[in-house]
Amino acid sequence: MTFRWRRLTTVLIMLAASVAVHASPDLVVAGIVLDPPHPVSGDLVTVSAQVANVGEHATDSPFHVTASVDGMQLQSTMVSRDLEVDEQLWIEMEWVASVGVHTLEVTADEPFDRIDETRETNNSEVATILVQLGPEESPLRDLRVAVAPFGDSSGSGFVNVGEGVATAVASRLEEIGFRIIRPEEVQHQLQERQLDGLSIPGTITAARLLGADLLVAGNVLQFALSQRAFSLGVLSLSSASAEIAIQADVYGLDNQTLISSAETWQREEGDTGFSIDLGWLLSWLQPEGDICGGGLLTDRQEYSWGQPVRIGFSNSGPGGWLDVEIVSSIGEFVSWRGSQYIAAGECGEWEWDQRGFNGESVIPGVYHVRIRRDSSILDEVSFVVRADGLSISVSEEITVGTEAFRSTLMGSVLSRGLNDLSAGLTETIKRTSETFGQMDRAVSSTETRAFATSSAFAGSEPLQGRVAQILPGGEIAINVGANRGVSIGDIFEVLETANLITDPTTGSVLAFDELDVKGEILIYDVRDLASYAHFLSPFDIEIGDVVRRVGQERFAPVP
Repeated sequence: MTFRWRRLTTVLIMLAASVAVHASPDLVVAGIVLDPPHPVSGDLVTVSAQVANVGEHATDSPFHVTASVDGMQLQSTMVSRDLEVDEQLWIEMEWVASVGVHTLEVTADEPFDRIDETRETNNSEVATILVQLGPEESPLRDLRVAVAPFGDSSGSGFVNVGEGVATAVASRLEEIGFRIIRPEEVQHQLQERQLDGLSIPGTITAARLLGADLLVAGNVLQFALSQRAFSLGVLSLSSASAEIAIQADVYGLDNQTLISSAETWQREEGDTGFSIDLGWLLSWLQPEGDICGGGLLTDRQEYSWGQPVRIGFSNSGPGGWLDVEIVSSIGEFVSWRGSQYIAAGECGEWEWDQRGFNGESVIPGVYHVRIRRDSSILDEVSFVVRADGLSISVSEEITVGTEAFRSTLMGSVLSRGLNDLSAGLTETIKRTSETFGQMDRAVSSTETRAFATSSAFAGSEPLQGRVAQILPGGEIAINVGANRGVSIGDIFEVLETANLITDPTTGSVLAFDELDVKGEILIYDVRDLASYAHFLSPFDIEIGDVVRRVGQERFAPVP
C-alpha cells in the first residue's frame, strides 16, 4: 500500500508542476437576457449577452462573440477594443422566434479563438427558450393531438426507449401550447378496449375514443452510444459519441390516412478531456476481492469504464463444462466469456474487457454475469460499470426519462432531437389544419361534440347487416359498406337473435326475434360492399350475428 501512495503522490506532484499560472485574460458570458422574456411565435427577440473579463490581464486583440440557436449560427459580433480586468460589456443580437423549445448558446472568442486565456473551457453560456404558439396560431390550441407510445427498432439496450421518447414528445408539444392526449392515456384505452396497439387502425380507434383530432405515432430508429478511452493509471483521456434518429407520423382520424412525417437525426461528440478519475482512483486503492471465495463472484461490485472485470466460480457440484456470459440489465446478451471444464471443488477464472460481441465498448450501467451448465443457469451476480467516477447503485438502470439519464451525453442529444422533432410536428399540424380546415372544426367540436345517436338516422329504418368474418387480429368484417351508406365512425350493435329469417337468394335479413344486445362495434374502415370494425367492449361474437347501426361516435372529447 505504501508503494501505491508513493505512486499517487508522484503523479499529483507532476500534475501540479505542469500547470503554469500566468497573468492572462479570461472571457466568460456572465448572463443572457431576452426581450420579451417569454416570446411567442413571430416575436422579434432582442438577445443581450453580458461578456466579462474575469482574468488577471486585459485582452490585447479584437475578438468575436457568437450566438447560435439549435446549433445554427445566429450572429457573430466583433469586439474591437480591449476589455480590461473585471470589465463587462453587453452585446445585442436579434432573433425571430419560431415555435418550439430552442437552445440558445452565446460564446466569447469564437470562431477565431484569438485570445490566449487562463481557461478556454468557460467561454459559453447556454439558455433554453420555450416559444409558444402565437396569436395567429391560437386556434391550434383547440386541436386535440393524441401521442401514441413509440416503437423501438434501435436495439440499443436502453430501458424504456419507445415509451420514454413518446412521453418526452408529448411534453414538448404541451409546452408549445397544444392540447395533448398523452401516451399513457392512449395505452390505457388500447388495453381497456382490447385494441391492437401494434396496428395503426387500432391506435387510431383508441385516439378517436379519447376525442382526438390528430394522432402522432412514431418509431425510434437509432439510439446509440459509443465510448472510447485511453488510460494511464489514474489519468484518463476519454470521449464518447451519441447518435439518435426518430421518425414521427401524423395521421388524420377522419379518413385514417398518413398526413405527413417529421424526423430528426442528431449526433454529438463528448470529450471529458485530460482528467483524474477519482472513482477509478478509489477502486484502484481498494484491495481486489477473492473471486474463488465461493460460488460465482466478481472482484468488485463497481468498475470504472474500461476497467477489466475478473470473474471466478467455485464449483461445489459435480465436475463439468461451464460457460460464462455477460448480459445487460434487461437481460440482453452482451458477451460470451468462454467455456471451461471445472472439476468438483475447483475454481475457474474468466475476465471481461467491457466490450460487447461486436467489439465495441459497452455503455455504463448495470450488468449481470451468468454461469451456465448446458442450458441451465447455475448462478448470477450483478455489478456496475461507472462513467467519469460517478457511482450508481446495482439496482439502478440507465432509463430514458430519468434525471440521471437527462444529465448524460445521450440525454443531451435526445433533448436536441426533441426540440427539432417538435418543431417539425408543429409545422405539420399547422399545415394540416390549414389544408383541411381542422382549426374551425376543432373550435366547433369543443362546443358541439357530445355524441349520441346520430340525428341523420332519426326517423329512418336502421341499417342492418351481418357479421361476415372475424379476423385473426380481433377485427370484425360486416357485409354492408359504402354502397349502403356506412361511414367511418359508425357504431353498430351486435344482436343476440332467434328465429332468424333470411332471403334464400340474397342472404339479406328479413325478420328475427331480438333477444338482447351483445355489445357494440366501431367502424374504422369502409369498402364498397363491406366494412371493418373494432370492439368497443369485449363480448362474444359469431359469424352470422345480426348488426344494426345505432349512430356515430357517442363519446365526449376529453375536456
